[in-house]
Amino acid sequence: MAGPNYRASRGAVEVSKGGRPVRTLHPEKRIYTVQQMPMTEAAISSGLLGDIYVSLGEPVAGGAWSVRVYYKPFVTWIWGGCVLMAFGGLLALLDRRYRTLARRDERALAAARAA
Repeated sequence: MAGPNYRASRGAVEVSKGGRPVRTLHPEKRIYTVQQMPMTEAAISSGLLGDIYVSLGEPVAGGAWSVRVYYKPFVTWIWGGCVLMAFGGLLALLDRRYRTLARRDERALAAARAA
C-alpha cells in the first residue's frame, strides 16, 4: 500500500469475543520515503469498557508478522474523571460561600489598614 509520502504494509486483525467477530483492526508498518525510517501505526479500538491496541512488529519467516495486542481496560474513564473534576471546579467557582468569605476577608484587611 502506498500513501502520499510512504510505503506501508497493512495487516487485518479480526477481534472476536466468545467466538463471534466484534471488529477488524488494520495496523500498519510504514516506511517514509524521505527518512527511510520505519514507523508503526497502531490500530486502536476504543470502547466504554476498554481499548484494544494492535501493532505490527517485524516480519518473521514464512511471510508472517509478529503482532502485539494490548487490552487496556477503562482507559476512556480517565477522560470521564477529567470531566468530573472540571465540573467540580466549576461548581466550586459558582458557590456563593467562597465569594462572601473573600469579601469578608477584604473588609477585615481594609479595616486593619485603616486602624
